[in-house]
Amino acid sequence: MSNASSSRLCSSSSPSNPRTGTSSSIIPGERPELGGLYRVLRALEEDGLVRSKWDADEPGPAKRMYELTPAGRELLRAWAKALKQTQVVVDAFLMRFEGT
Repeated sequence: MSNASSSRLCSSSSPSNPRTGTSSSIIPGERPELGGLYRVLRALEEDGLVRSKWDADEPGPAKRMYELTPAGRELLRAWAKALKQTQVVVDAFLMRFEGT
C-alpha cells in the first residue's frame, strides 16, 4: 500500500454522532452513515476490490486505511467509461429537450 499513486480511503474509529454512533445525513460535505459505508467497504474487500490495514502510527485513535486493488482500479475505470457513455446520452436528451 505504499504506492503514492494508489487510491486510499481512511476511516476513523471515532463515530460522527456520539449518541447513535452514526451520521444519518447525506448532505454534501458531511460524513455519510458510517455503518453502511463500512458494510460496503467490507464487501468490496471480500470481492478483492479493496484491501485494508490498521494504521496506528499517528496520534489519536487507530485508523483503518483502504486502498484499491488492481481489480478495483480496473472496475473503477469501467464505471467511469460507462458514466461517460451515459453522459453523452443525457447531454443529447437535454439538447433536444431544451431546443439548443
